[in-house]
Amino acid sequence: MHQAITRVPFVCLLAWAALAGLVGCNPAPRSADAVQDPADLWSIRGPATLPRGDVKLRTITVEVVTKSYQSGNARQAAFVIPHPVILAAGAAGVGLKTFEMTDREASDIASAAAYGVLDALGAAGWNAIEPSDADPLVTGFEPAGPLEREDRINLAATDTGRIREVIVVSPVAPTVWSGEASTDAAGLVEAGLVPALAVRLRVGIYQGYPSVEQGSRGLIVTQDGRTRTVSMDGSLIGTQLVATPASGGAFDVDADAMRAAIRELAAEATRGLISRAGG
Repeated sequence: MHQAITRVPFVCLLAWAALAGLVGCNPAPRSADAVQDPADLWSIRGPATLPRGDVKLRTITVEVVTKSYQSGNARQAAFVIPHPVILAAGAAGVGLKTFEMTDREASDIASAAAYGVLDALGAAGWNAIEPSDADPLVTGFEPAGPLEREDRINLAATDTGRIREVIVVSPVAPTVWSGEASTDAAGLVEAGLVPALAVRLRVGIYQGYPSVEQGSRGLIVTQDGRTRTVSMDGSLIGTQLVATPASGGAFDVDADAMRAAIRELAAEATRGLISRAGG
């Protein structure tokens, strides 16, 4: 009985490695010091462009990844075949990396990301303004409500691995992001809340380094109701180590270093979003 139990992780790892070769791997994420143009990390859908000047920043939502399945390889498997052995390995925590942080630390990291977005907007000549006195943009970068931890079970992976848990922080309220570009356009135009911008960033830690990750998005709505969705197709990885292995897949996170690095990375990623969006 003891032998069978001790063999399972090794068998799982062998099967996982073999099947990863069958399903292929994602491209390696890009290091910030190797990216010449951050616009290359983004793709667009829709005809709208946002002119420089005043923009009504509707929301900045930040997903802080706290658990993800990561291999030690430069490229992560793109997909996990739903074979019982592979699923059992995942359930047992094989490959799972946990980045421990309190709600307060996650909120502070999200705030740093939000300020990074504003840094980039200001540098590009976009002024993030309050839509109206009756519809205030923000009361500081405090969460709009209780923090939400989302448990995710994904078979597909990004270039930084397979997400297991995120903390969702919406430091800017009210939120109009819905995931689809057309959903709120008519209402925003009717209310005079255009041109508008919504940003949803996914930030995390990849092999100990800070990351703004694939899956981040931006939404633009112009005065005439045209929309453009901008999606981050490749992750941006910082160069400063912010987390070190502890035990059992857990990592100790340097919260101060993480905040500073994420603000800088979020600004760089947003510069790419602005450029790709035609600003």
